[in-house]
Amino acid sequence: KVQPNLYIATTTLSGIDLGLSNRGLFAHKLTLDSCDFWIYQDIRKERPDERKLLPSEMIAKIPIPVEMDSMVVRRAYLNYQHRGKTEEKGLANLQVDRLTLKVFPLSNIGHSITADVNITASARLQKTAMVNMKAVCFADRPNHDFEVDITMSETPITAFNEMLFPTIGIRAKSGYCNGARVYMEGNDYEVRGDLDIAYTDLKIAIPPEQKEELNVLGKVAEGLGNFALVNTNNSMDADNGEIYFKRPQKEPFVNFWWKGIERGLLDVIVRFYNNPDKE
Repeated sequence: KVQPNLYIATTTLSGIDLGLSNRGLFAHKLTLDSCDFWIYQDIRKERPDERKLLPSEMIAKIPIPVEMDSMVVRRAYLNYQHRGKTEEKGLANLQVDRLTLKVFPLSNIGHSITADVNITASARLQKTAMVNMKAVCFADRPNHDFEVDITMSETPITAFNEMLFPTIGIRAKSGYCNGARVYMEGNDYEVRGDLDIAYTDLKIAIPPEQKEELNVLGKVAEGLGNFALVNTNNSMDADNGEIYFKRPQKEPFVNFWWKGIERGLLDVIVRFYNNPDKE
């Protein structure tokens, strides 16, 4: 179950075509300024068995005709939390500030299946890492095809422990990321791509109560210590991480994209990693 809360200080709709107001919403730009988003998700609860729409499909299915050059979100803050199925791992927490996002065009005219949408965004994660994203959703594709390109600046890896441990059961004790890039392409059913990341001196801890979950990281030989599981250093020139994830249709698109990135990250970091979707 997802529980969102939203605060928007200023909303501006510019370039409205009043002559077409009886036909739908036609304007130049919608601007949402100084926004706060709080999202809490309890993934212990089973999702309804129904397919969640991808972004381009959401726009195509807006019930009135809409045509705008762009929608812009500026000076936004996002706090995302989720509670997983294992209580001991606690609450996952991701903080996003300095968020700017642009969706263009925002139009469902002539598109009944999926709209032609471009998304660009920049933000800071966990108050340390600057991230830039470009995404393209292709028009009139029956399987709602998309591409996503993400880059991240240097950052201490320990800054992400509030997400890493509750999500995949590992905690970084040390390590410094010098940069990362993600490329994904996908549709309603799967996402695939690659993840390049450069980092040094990565050390992780797997608490004793989580040892039974080592299979999440891959099938490893008995007797290997925690640090023997990990590639402690990696460069952009090294083999990249393979992204491949089969989407449960009830997964929202944000979870879908994150799971793809997670698979690529594990493929880089963890020795002997076996992607369960490839077995």
